[in-house]
Amino acid sequence: FAFMKDYRILRRFSYVSMVIGLALLLSPMIPGLGREIGGGRIWIGVGSYQLQPGEFAKLFLAFFFASYLFNHRDQLAVGGRKVLGLQLPRLRDLGPIVIVWVASMGVLILQHDLGTSLMFFAMFVAMLYVATGRASWLIIGFLAFAIGCVAAAHLFAHVGYRVDAWLHPFDSEIYNR
Repeated sequence: FAFMKDYRILRRFSYVSMVIGLALLLSPMIPGLGREIGGGRIWIGVGSYQLQPGEFAKLFLAFFFASYLFNHRDQLAVGGRKVLGLQLPRLRDLGPIVIVWVASMGVLILQHDLGTSLMFFAMFVAMLYVATGRASWLIIGFLAFAIGCVAAAHLFAHVGYRVDAWLHPFDSEIYNR
């Protein structure tokens, strides 16, 4: 990137970046290639070497989100229907990015990599806010985050343990569970 004269040429590869990012996220799910370490199936291994492809997927999917939002920011900012006082964009304008985001979240939840899921979610909401200038995205994002936190604490035992440890940091029985 340091030697590129015009970085805008990369916008032509936004959908290629999306495919590469999703392929990297899915790669630990391939039998024989993916490895489960510490309860999360986020590693791929060949011999004694291991790699977290999700770290590279972050870059590719961030690039896709940024490119798509740059190209469609006007349509997303205009908005469609108003629900509970919040202006929502038309589904056809937001559809492709929501499909990619839901697919990446689904993969990360199946792999039990909730930290990366949270990073993708925060990046997605922040980019929507920056691209459109609508504070309603921050409100919608906060509400979805709160609902997701409660659901994750009930669905995944290790998340529930972390919440309990956070709520009771001085109780060694709970903290060291």
